[in-house]
Amino acid sequence: MKNKKYLKILIVTIVAVLLIGFIAALIIKPLIRKKLEAAFNRENSDYIVTIDKVKISIIPAGLELEKVSIDTKKDFSGILDVKGVIGSIQIKGINLIKAVFRKDLIIRKMYFSESSFKVNISSPRDALVPIVLPINITIGIVLFDKVNL
Repeated sequence: MKNKKYLKILIVTIVAVLLIGFIAALIIKPLIRKKLEAAFNRENSDYIVTIDKVKISIIPAGLELEKVSIDTKKDFSGILDVKGVIGSIQIKGINLIKAVFRKDLIIRKMYFSESSFKVNISSPRDALVPIVLPINITIGIVLFDKVNL
């Protein structure tokens, strides 16, 4: 009798884990991709950022963005004309509690791989306009692999 009880608990646990994974694949990943693209493609931004695929990991808390394309908008009026693709961006060690409640984004490690960019600078004498974010960002380590400029 006890074995059947433990077997039922085990089956319910496995089904719950699979259901959470299924919900994450169908709802959370596209939601994260849309939120990131909306944040990068604000109205006052001169660039269009598209993300092909998002992978999330719970333990350790992390995020992987695959095939991130950055392109200058048609009505570009800034200094840097950028066109490029980043093969993969891996973000590891996100402190979720501080990110959600305190608006402090603390990242242990960022890894950029297979990046390729073409950049035209219109005038080196003009100043770049700084980007102001409503969140504090701290990144421990940033690594690059195969950067083509």
